[in-house]
Amino acid sequence: DLKGILRNSLRASLYRVYLNYTMESRNSVGATEMKTALMQDVVEASLCYTHAVELLRVLIRLSIVISVTLGKNPKAWWILLLMPTLMACWIRCRGQSYLAACDAEGDCQLGIEKFIEMTCDSYNMISEYSQRPQMNELFDQELWSATRNGRIPKQQMEMNNKYFPKWLGPVFVALYIATSTKHVLEGKLSVGSFLATINILRSIAGNFSDLYKILMELNVLIGPLRNLTNLLNMPIEVPRLKKASDENRETTRRARLRLGHTPNGAVAEDAIPLQLVNVGLTFSSGLRLFKDVSLTVPQGSMIAIMQARNVKARATLLKLLGQIIFPTDGQVFVPTHLRVLHVSYQPQMLMTGMWLNLTLGMQDAPHERVHAILADLGMRKTLKLLENKESMEDDDLSWLGNVSATEFALIHLARGFIKSAEVTLFSRPLAHFNTPEARRPVLAMIEELVANRGVRLPAEGRHRRRPRTCFFTPETDVEADHADYIWTIEADHSISVRVGKRRRLMPLPLEKSPHRD
Repeated sequence: DLKGILRNSLRASLYRVYLNYTMESRNSVGATEMKTALMQDVVEASLCYTHAVELLRVLIRLSIVISVTLGKNPKAWWILLLMPTLMACWIRCRGQSYLAACDAEGDCQLGIEKFIEMTCDSYNMISEYSQRPQMNELFDQELWSATRNGRIPKQQMEMNNKYFPKWLGPVFVALYIATSTKHVLEGKLSVGSFLATINILRSIAGNFSDLYKILMELNVLIGPLRNLTNLLNMPIEVPRLKKASDENRETTRRARLRLGHTPNGAVAEDAIPLQLVNVGLTFSSGLRLFKDVSLTVPQGSMIAIMQARNVKARATLLKLLGQIIFPTDGQVFVPTHLRVLHVSYQPQMLMTGMWLNLTLGMQDAPHERVHAILADLGMRKTLKLLENKESMEDDDLSWLGNVSATEFALIHLARGFIKSAEVTLFSRPLAHFNTPEARRPVLAMIEELVANRGVRLPAEGRHRRRPRTCFFTPETDVEADHADYIWTIEADHSISVRVGKRRRLMPLPLEKSPHRD
């Protein structure tokens, strides 16, 4: 199954590349476009190989027939040369137009798929605003527009193209008969050679017809092949990740050399601070958010990130710290032996069972610990659903329709607490809850993550675990004061630091960074 192997290889390669896209690449490629590329374009592109093999077979057959014809009747060379010349001219003239017609039909089809996806995603809004009749009309317009601007022009061109090779053979046979009859009558050409040449010309015309058909089919496949080539060569973030990793490795190595060893002989890795070193961020639009920001925070700290009025940069700062995006200047240094987890504001779920969504990346987490975390967060509905064995199955999706929006947000946060990474960044974890009472369990769990070096982990083993550092963006000043340090993004996009109630010592001043030694 060569075609099946090619399809699987192309799909696996494209999927792997997509998972490494930069943010700009992901924003420029929609879900519908990627789905179409994976499920349709790959199927069509995999046919290129079989078409190329068939093309080679027809060319070999043609070369043998032409060589035999020229051996029997050398005077027929001009008609054997004229036939492929006319066919090549026709393909050249019609090829680009046919390719444009195929692209137009593909764009129309993609537009319909995007419209359907938009309808599915926005169904509640359409229903609430009583827009069903209007959406039906818009969908009908999309369908007729696709038929008028895509399907009909392509079919017209295919019809015209199909008749070209059919009349090409008879025309050339008639032309040969008209020009060679006198040679037969004059005795310069035997009747047998004359009739044999006619049969061979019919055979050649049939082979050229097959060749023309294969070339036109290959022409159709140029669009999907071009689209796949474009998607496979979109910018990926691997080079930037490698650069950041190499910088952090070198900085970590120098920090270890500078700090030396603890009295028991171990490397004092827990004393290596997290640092922002002359960090600047400028977007492609020219907007500059940060310039020469330098901060140091020790491991095991709880940092609240606030912002001045009319400033919107907290989410961007969290993404910089979580290496979701990268600074255009300077370095965001996180020791390389620490795991970093960024928990976004918008709850996200995989289309799988509840247990896999809760323990993503930690599937071996003890059930007792997971249940205890859910109980501490007041997730009674989720605990009840987990009692059903079907919810533990990876392919069970019934739970998605039985969970409220608040419970959905809690599942999203609980996943981060179950992971308990050494550096955890929560984007507005309290925004989904309206009252201080509802927010209190989440805030208490963030404090436990830092104080106990993990959530719902044995207290007696705390000294053997690495410190936990947590950055979060609170909703109020009162919530921010629960932190060790409070970073405030000022109007000029500098960052000021003050101490929260958990700690009354100022953060370490940034002197010489390890990578500058």
